[in-house]
Amino acid sequence: MGEPGIEGPVWLPSLPPSLGEYLAPNLQPVPLIPAMTLLAAVFYLAGAISLWRKGRHWSPVRTASFLLGCVAIIVVMGAGIEGYGLRMFSVFMFQQLTLMMAVPPLLVIGSPGTLLLRATPHGRFGRPVLRMAMWGLRSRWGRLAIHPAFMVPLFLLSFYGVYFSGLADLLLPNWYGHVGLELLFLAAGVLFTVPLISADALRAHARHLCRDAAARLFRRGHHDGNGSDG
Repeated sequence: MGEPGIEGPVWLPSLPPSLGEYLAPNLQPVPLIPAMTLLAAVFYLAGAISLWRKGRHWSPVRTASFLLGCVAIIVVMGAGIEGYGLRMFSVFMFQQLTLMMAVPPLLVIGSPGTLLLRATPHGRFGRPVLRMAMWGLRSRWGRLAIHPAFMVPLFLLSFYGVYFSGLADLLLPNWYGHVGLELLFLAAGVLFTVPLISADALRAHARHLCRDAAARLFRRGHHDGNGSDG
């Protein structure tokens, strides 16, 4: 299934690029991330429906936002655009910007952590899931992942470092490296977005610290812009 110039199980397009070809349902031989994303969307929707059936409130806006984010991932990494991204750097850059800038806010606004805590049964089978969820949301490692000292360098590394360091040249000719970079872009975008707009049960001081850091960066950029007017 390999193609010349690209190592691994890949499908590469033979037709000229067009909007129709970008959106065509041409899955890769191993559509790992689209399949995982579809599974996440199914579990999220099942949790929302479970709350609605019990007469408990869950925002349709949050539901639509999360599902739209999942659809965006499936299209960007599961449709024909993924094949063109393996050959065309401009398409790959579009994928990167989408995964880092557009998808994370949609997923985070959906508050999947809060939905998990509300929809998971508190009985014998649900208790381990709830404990794991709370550990992930409030553990030391969770705080480290969204701390500015970690997530800001990770975001910058994902945005610029992979190209300046030559890492992209090493990984992009390989399907595994290509998918790995896409996962890195998505993870960096989510970790950068979570402390800024998430309504999930994060440690308050971690959220406030990240928001303060973002505000300082914004004020610094605004001050530099005003200073340049003179």
